[in-house]
Amino acid sequence: RARADLSRGARCGDPPPVIALLLSAYARLVPLAGTLLLLVGAWLEPHWSGRLIAFAALFASTIGFRRYQLPVTKYGAISLLHVVAVGGALVAGPEATGLALFFGLIAADWLVMRKELRVAWINAGRESLALFAAYGCFAWAASALGADGTPATGPDFIPAMTLLLLTHFVLSRGLL
Repeated sequence: RARADLSRGARCGDPPPVIALLLSAYARLVPLAGTLLLLVGAWLEPHWSGRLIAFAALFASTIGFRRYQLPVTKYGAISLLHVVAVGGALVAGPEATGLALFFGLIAADWLVMRKELRVAWINAGRESLALFAAYGCFAWAASALGADGTPATGPDFIPAMTLLLLTHFVLSRGLL
């Protein structure tokens, strides 16, 4: 069977057509979903516009942490974007943090690191999708712990903050 596939023009090592179709759909849907979720979140919660100093600090931090990653292998690196995402979401809220991450990643990947705009958009969409999903888990846990109307950064909310950190890490790495 492998010989028949090679005779039709398929190269050895090419993914099967179903896998190639799934990867293509993923590359199109993740940035769209992340962008849509970011826009809906910013529209439904307009208080982010009052946090422009936090936005600017998170935007600059995103560019700096993305530009100066810690190389691990030829193709892999450790970035500290989780610090910006989780810390920013707790301090400035998910909307301001999501906007700063999204536009900071596009600026860093496309303008600073000279990646294609499509690749920068995929990365930005993935990070905003992971941030909002993780913050949803945090909000659920904080509500279950009784955070209705109180600041959710006290010691009573360490379990919810831990869930935010772990969920963001798993989702942002799982969406790679």
